[in-house]
Amino acid sequence: MAVTLPGGVKWSDVIIIAAATVLGVLASVGFGVVVGSNYASTALVNGGPGSSASLPLNLSSDVTQRYVATELIYIDTLADQMAANMEKVPGVTSPPPVQANQDGSTNVIKMTVVGETPDQAAALATVAADTYIRNWRERTRLDPDREELASVKSDRYVQRPTPQNATKTMGMTSLALLGAVLGFGIGVVVTYLRVRHREAAHA
Repeated sequence: MAVTLPGGVKWSDVIIIAAATVLGVLASVGFGVVVGSNYASTALVNGGPGSSASLPLNLSSDVTQRYVATELIYIDTLADQMAANMEKVPGVTSPPPVQANQDGSTNVIKMTVVGETPDQAAALATVAADTYIRNWRERTRLDPDREELASVKSDRYVQRPTPQNATKTMGMTSLALLGAVLGFGIGVVVTYLRVRHREAAHA
């Protein structure tokens, strides 16, 4: 007894979906082999007031949150300067963007940069963080009302980026899964169009 498929779908359509899924996996894995795995390195910096990344007892949480949000804006404005500084890292011709965000509800800002190797990623993250810290010190010196003035020479690093802490941005398994999803989606779209075409032809 032949098994019929619902919705006007034929077995040839199923084969197309399966083939598209397989091709998606092969294409994504092949892309990963050619391009190679990149690595992400993160610098943790103190984005709050004071020399310590812990919440100052004399400031409310709202005040601290606004301070960190302002620092993230400053980091965005430093994109061109960071890129110019990162071009000095050996092997870098097109500096990658710096991803900066607050670590939960803390005063810590995570600055993440992607490189071709763990060493390069760590070097780029260091340059990005150094650029921001240098800018913070300059801004603080120009504002005598800032409470941070006395601690302007503080390190501001919470955790320095190292090659050992760099992580792969996407492994082969993740690439294969992504390729399978994309391939399956393309196969479904093609099948839908085939079914609609057959229905229109018999109308």
